[in-house]
Amino acid sequence: MGDYKNKSKAELIEIINSVNKTKDKFKDISNTELQSILLSMNEMIVVFNEKQKVTYVNISDSKKLFSDYKKIIGQKYQNVIPEYLQQSFNTAFKKNKKGKQSFYEYQLENNNETLNFSVKMSPIFDNDIFKGSIAIILNITKQKKAEETITTWTEQLQKSEEPRKFGFIDWDLITNNIYLSPEIYIIYGITDNIINAAEFINKFVHPDDIDFVNKNLTDAIKAGKNYNINHRIIRPDRKVIWLNNRAELIKDVNRKPIKLLGTIHKITDRMKMQEDVVKSESKYRMLADNTFDWEYWVDPEGNYKYLSEACERITGYSQKEFIKNPHLLFDIVHRDFKEKIHKHYQNESIKESQKYKTEFQLTTKKGKLRWIEHNCIPIYNNQGEFIGRKGNNRDITDVKTAEYELKKQNEEYEALYEEYKITNEDLILAKKKTEESELKFRLMYENTPTGVVIISLDNKILSANKAYCEMLGFAEFELINKSLKDITHPETFVQNSDLQTKLGQELIPSYQLEKKFIRKDGNIVYGLLNATLIKNSAGKPVHFLGSVQNITQRKKAELKLRTQNNEYALLNKEYKIINEELIIAKAKAEENETLFKDILNTVPDPLSVTNMKTKKFIYINKGFEKITGYTEKEIIGKTVAEINIWKNYTDRELFVKQLKQNRFIQNFESEFKMKNGSVLSGLISANIVYIQGVQNLLIITRDISTIKKTQNKLIISENKFRTIVHYSHAGICLINENAELTYVNKQFCQITGYNENELINKNFVFLLDEKSKTLVKKRYLQRQKGEIVEPNYEISVLCKNKEVKRIEMHSGIIKKADGTIQTLSQLLDITERKKAESELEKYREHLEILVKERTEELESINQELIEANKDLEKFNELFINREFRIKELRNRVKELEEKL
Repeated sequence: MGDYKNKSKAELIEIINSVNKTKDKFKDISNTELQSILLSMNEMIVVFNEKQKVTYVNISDSKKLFSDYKKIIGQKYQNVIPEYLQQSFNTAFKKNKKGKQSFYEYQLENNNETLNFSVKMSPIFDNDIFKGSIAIILNITKQKKAEETITTWTEQLQKSEEPRKFGFIDWDLITNNIYLSPEIYIIYGITDNIINAAEFINKFVHPDDIDFVNKNLTDAIKAGKNYNINHRIIRPDRKVIWLNNRAELIKDVNRKPIKLLGTIHKITDRMKMQEDVVKSESKYRMLADNTFDWEYWVDPEGNYKYLSEACERITGYSQKEFIKNPHLLFDIVHRDFKEKIHKHYQNESIKESQKYKTEFQLTTKKGKLRWIEHNCIPIYNNQGEFIGRKGNNRDITDVKTAEYELKKQNEEYEALYEEYKITNEDLILAKKKTEESELKFRLMYENTPTGVVIISLDNKILSANKAYCEMLGFAEFELINKSLKDITHPETFVQNSDLQTKLGQELIPSYQLEKKFIRKDGNIVYGLLNATLIKNSAGKPVHFLGSVQNITQRKKAELKLRTQNNEYALLNKEYKIINEELIIAKAKAEENETLFKDILNTVPDPLSVTNMKTKKFIYINKGFEKITGYTEKEIIGKTVAEINIWKNYTDRELFVKQLKQNRFIQNFESEFKMKNGSVLSGLISANIVYIQGVQNLLIITRDISTIKKTQNKLIISENKFRTIVHYSHAGICLINENAELTYVNKQFCQITGYNENELINKNFVFLLDEKSKTLVKKRYLQRQKGEIVEPNYEISVLCKNKEVKRIEMHSGIIKKADGTIQTLSQLLDITERKKAESELEKYREHLEILVKERTEELESINQELIEANKDLEKFNELFINREFRIKELRNRVKELEEKL
């Protein structure tokens, strides 16, 4: 204990004030730091003492849990924690008493909103004595929603048949940064990292779709509309592909949009398939319109949805007449068949009849009777709903006539057969008649004016009669093994081939076709072909049999007949009809031409047409005038060389060379001179087209000057970003799923003393001491399992020069599409700060010792005062004049008290 008896009153007062100031200063520093930390935290902090009473609550999200958070101070946990959470709290509190931390999650309904919270409870000890618990409560509602959304999209991706055509985007609306999954880079054909959303959209979205994309994004963000659109992009390799974009808007607790989470799906094949379906429908409609049979389709109410032109050839009534009067067919059916046909069509309307086949007679517009073979089937859509019937009416008048003749012959054969059974003489007679009949048919085959031909199943000619050979100008041996394609005019070959295929597959029993043939001398002849499939005794198809009636003269006669005077009235009527149709067709043609020009003028890209022979411009659109500055008068009639629009002549030579090789060019990049002297960067697409038989070159040029400038800005921006990261004051590293370093920045190398080559692909733990290795490995495994891990912690790093540095480490995870997890860590060197904190702790301990010593000295002085008082009382009892002596002693005591 110090000697205070020899110190003056002023010296004692100065010592005591110094000690008190030191204690107050240390107390102020600690409280200020603690208060700043707690107020700056987003987490809610609740402190419980050893009796489970609340001793502290910060502001943060506590208002969502407690209406007046200040009133809960001093309350036991049963009065402030919901009943369903009390068991979890008890379990956590028991673990804290044993020195262990505890984690759990819970949900809370607040203003019709479900909130999710994560709770971490840690023990508080003082000199190994349990003093209570501190609960850190984090609002993880947004995280849960994002995880649910990503889980849903991941499941959809796993079900996708083409996962490499499906990727994720994460767009932060606050910073405008965007995260792209690896699949997006594959779809877009890019390798560089892109983080700015606006630059990403402007760089790749097709110029024709950019306004459409931006409008839908604005609607999704501002109006909260669904974002689900199809649009095109242009990849760096100049390929144009179609994408389907879907996104969900994420909002914070104040309903403010903060993020777009979405998917991108490549749908180029689907869009191409849709175009192919349209083309296919057009092709088959054209085939149906030109088929020899009368094809139709009626809806469930009996109205025509489709009717082929063959109805007029068979009945004399036009398509318009049938569509105008759906009951016209019933009106022209022969009276012997009206009841039968009417009953059948009634069944159609009530959707009860299935596949149906029948024959009936009808009366044509000219009063002739024709036999019709009718086939129809019900039609259903993909949902199994009945949508009508598809039917086919075939003119079998000639077949019926042949059947009648055949029937007569069969009756003759039957009579002969009966006679054969009666007597041998009849048999001989029948045999003779049969031989005569065979001879007759052989003679008919050889001498009939109708051409007859036998075709193999692979469409090769096996045999032909005289009439067939004469019609085509070939000898029979010249026709043998020739293909049908060799003698069939291209105009009817496709139709003939399709019908022949159906006949061979026994989809149809026979067919009739007006066909154009090519003679040996190259002239064209017309024939009415009736084809059937011939089978052997086992019912197996062996070849085709065709009979062809030369109708060339009939065709010519029909043409001449139209010019005769006795048909003048009819021709005049037809002329009026044709004239009206021509007027309508001309009006439509003019309308289509106007529409075509309007469409071309609406196209913003420069478009031009040049004559391949003269090299002169014959057409330019408004886009050409607007962008180049040239008017139509300045361009039309002049050659490309005269305008001198190419900046580089070598580009033009390469363009012409490629055009000669491929006949078309897509996205040829070059630069062009405008009228005002400016230079335009463009992508040329060219194709050779025929206009009225004249070969012309159609060229469309896409202005990519803005895209070029944007690309340059992106490159500058990206380099700037890379420089910022590389020269950051914090050490930054990326650790893969195998705990290997895959990226380090310059500051990371400076902290550790190693260069980049010495660090990349090395296991991160080689830099750590044993205690830090255990901590890092434990948290690394927890992150790999998907557990929530405290991101901030301290470790010790072993530098290359054997120096041990204390590092504050912040780690987060990056989850890849394949489920693997990468760790992104930031390292701050806090070695000097730790040294300063250690010195401060030593200083604090020194002050505590000093205060303790001063306190002991003061207690000693106080004890002396007590002893003095005792002496004073004894003196008062023993001596006379005690009042005087007491006064003297009291003055002495007062002096000592003043010294204190």
